[in-house]
Amino acid sequence: YMDFHFCIAPGLSVKYSDEAEFDTLMAKTKQLHSIGIRHFGLLLDDIDAQLAFEEDRQCFGETVNAHIYLIEKYFAALKEFDSSVSLTICPTLYNGKGDEYYIAKLGQNISPLISVFWTGRDICSREITSLEAVKFIENTRHKPLYWDNYPVNDCAMHNEMHISPIIGRDKDLYKYAEGLISNTMEYAECSKIPLLTIADYLWDSENYDPQKSWENAIKLVIGDNADKFIVFADHLYTSCLLDGNSKIMYALMDEAMKAIKAGDKGKAFDMINAYAEKMRACVEFLKGNHPVCAELTKWSAKYFVFCSLLEKVFEYLATNEASLIAQMSEIIDEYNSMPAKISEDVDWKVELHARLGFNF
Repeated sequence: YMDFHFCIAPGLSVKYSDEAEFDTLMAKTKQLHSIGIRHFGLLLDDIDAQLAFEEDRQCFGETVNAHIYLIEKYFAALKEFDSSVSLTICPTLYNGKGDEYYIAKLGQNISPLISVFWTGRDICSREITSLEAVKFIENTRHKPLYWDNYPVNDCAMHNEMHISPIIGRDKDLYKYAEGLISNTMEYAECSKIPLLTIADYLWDSENYDPQKSWENAIKLVIGDNADKFIVFADHLYTSCLLDGNSKIMYALMDEAMKAIKAGDKGKAFDMINAYAEKMRACVEFLKGNHPVCAELTKWSAKYFVFCSLLEKVFEYLATNEASLIAQMSEIIDEYNSMPAKISEDVDWKVELHARLGFNF
């Protein structure tokens, strides 16, 4: 089943010391309650850390005191007209070590029945550990409710496509956290892939296998063309999780070069040709009408250029035709001019020189 939580964010304009402001908040809350809402959120994130009004500064002294006052008063008012109502709050400081002055004082002075959002060490955390959760509990007297900013790709991440599996969350985190909420991308279809891996992690974190979960998620979302799509998905690991990118392609390159150095060019070119066929089949799929493909056009357009580069690389390995180096250089320049991020932020002229000995 699914619970619906309605979150209210008054922090940009509220005057905490003004009773009329609180009455307005409660009027809105009761209106929502009348249509069946039983779970509420009070969001105090992404606002000025300093109190805006002189009346509030005189009344509360510092922001954390105003927030404690508002949260406690709101929670008491909620419980007064419906004891079954729940409240989750997002503090102004919602990431860090968990022992900072603001979050420690806030947590210790609000009801233990109130859930507290926390994103981990960073806004978009590479890791979320049980040790960090324990530290948060010790300092705030609340289990953290993790607002996990993955796979979201807003703000500075808007050129990234986050469809890799969730990693870096401790297997026993469930013992020390109230829960984990995923912040999704605006791309609903693509978000399904990482969300399915998050579901696997939450269902059985002790036995969670990221790669197996990811492959299964792609099969569920893409269907019969999963094997084609995964050739492209291999290049979309760029995110705060910092997992390795393009693992399938790099493994192919490394094995092919080993075979060439060992004098077995036949084996190398069989491997390259097999990968090239998969790549071409992937391109044809991405040009189709699957809902995921419609969301990926910015990234697939760059991938098509990337595939043109790889085709030239494969052709050069087969022929040693010198003119192909100049053609590759032009393709790389076009690739670099496109803002979407695929594979890694590497200089492909340097990368191909290091891996294959090309001199641009």
